[in-house]
Amino acid sequence: MSKLALNIIYAIFCTLFIYIMSYLEEEYYTNGRDIKDICDTYRALLDDTRELFSPTCLLVISPLIYATVKKRFKSLPLNIMTFALLAYWIWQFFIRLMICI
Repeated sequence: MSKLALNIIYAIFCTLFIYIMSYLEEEYYTNGRDIKDICDTYRALLDDTRELFSPTCLLVISPLIYATVKKRFKSLPLNIMTFALLAYWIWQFFIRLMICI
């Protein structure tokens, strides 16, 4: 397998890992009537695990960040994958819930 294929497979793994770790269990109960949106879910949240899973996901992404820095940002596909994963990580753990505060 080429290095690009391995990077793509690892990026897909990281994306799924971020999605699973950032998913709030109570999001499932959002039905539009009693619990209207994610803000209601966030306010009713009892066990918030994002403070543990956010750094864990960043550690999982860190090999891609290391590879990007080691190549001095010269590989365009690697740059795109790394920055897209970082943006997705920031969105899932921070930005989407900032509107609720």
